[in-house]
Amino acid sequence: MSVHPHLHFLNFKETILISVLCMLLSHGTVVYAEGPNLSGPMKKFQLTPITKPSISENNNFNWKNADGNTLTLANFEGKIVLLNFWATWCLPCIRELPSIERLQTKFSKNDFAVVAISLDRGGKRVANRLLKRLKLRKLVLYLDKENKSAKLLGVKFMPTTFIFDRKSRELGKLQGGVEWDSKEAVALIKYFINNPTYADPPKRKLIILSKLQIENLLN
Repeated sequence: MSVHPHLHFLNFKETILISVLCMLLSHGTVVYAEGPNLSGPMKKFQLTPITKPSISENNNFNWKNADGNTLTLANFEGKIVLLNFWATWCLPCIRELPSIERLQTKFSKNDFAVVAISLDRGGKRVANRLLKRLKLRKLVLYLDKENKSAKLLGVKFMPTTFIFDRKSRELGKLQGGVEWDSKEAVALIKYFINNPTYADPPKRKLIILSKLQIENLLN
């Protein structure tokens, strides 16, 4: 049975049109967040994929303050949070703690909070003694003697520092000690403060083709 040549030509053009539209939908419409400029010591900062589930949804992710009260990221919602795991036996931790205290003084308490969690099994007595020796009077003491919070975040190195956004979504982490009041670190925090939608899910733009554009594609 013969096929009408005109019909065959139309089907070919329709196939081309469908292919073009599919290409536009699959490649040209996804909007990804433009990340911060990671330079200097912040080159070690690992950005978290924005599709990763939030740890704040895990009810077991918590720690205690010096008074023994249980806290979660929900207590700091609305702020960029720098969450640091440290211990008195960790020399890189001890070296970077003063810079973490200095960092928190550079931002408004309405925008930024530091949560430095001691993993010392000796608890408050051991950790507080180190803070006093280092004369860190502005750094609030948080504790997790059982190391549960660090395990939930998959911490394998000390120190490890995470940054969470105002909605308690993980933005990234840095393994190892750095000077957290360096200009590069300050710039990173400023970026997240000024870009509150950075971790929002990617969106797709609606593509609307006019009748003339469709005709041009077919011709």
